[in-house]
Amino acid sequence: AALAEPLSIALHAVNRSSLRPGDRALVLGAGPIGLLVLQAARLAGALEVYVVEPNPARAALAARLGAAEVLDPTRTNLAVRLGQLTGGTGVEVAFVCTGAAAAFEEAVTLVGKGGQIVMVGLAPEPAAGDLMTLVLHELDVRGAYLGHGEFAQALAFIAQGRVDVESLISREVP
Repeated sequence: AALAEPLSIALHAVNRSSLRPGDRALVLGAGPIGLLVLQAARLAGALEVYVVEPNPARAALAARLGAAEVLDPTRTNLAVRLGQLTGGTGVEVAFVCTGAAAAFEEAVTLVGKGGQIVMVGLAPEPAAGDLMTLVLHELDVRGAYLGHGEFAQALAFIAQGRVDVESLISREVP
């Protein structure tokens, strides 16, 4: 039940996105919200969901939860690898699920022409961005904050076992 609220945020982010069945998505950040966005995007019909995560434990969990590939940004040139994975077109939707401003800056270069970036993570610092690429590639940037309207859907998905929330529980606190 404690994960119903984070799941509602993930569902809200996917619902606010332009993701369509058969699209490829990218999730930057595999914390609890990012891992739930990964699952929500798959439920929404994403053909493949790639995840960017440097933490080995989180990366392994993302792979177990269905990421098509998990990319370590400290070891992999993201643009080159995503180009290989997508035939050079980039992903249709990128979900920035981290508060690191650099993730937004990176997302602008990883989304394909006409694609979308959905900002889910709260960055405490202002982010810079390649506005030339944003304009020339006609990218859509959208924010997603709370998912109050998706709370009932989140509870239903948990009850139906459609989303794995158990794997995100690291410990129980009395």
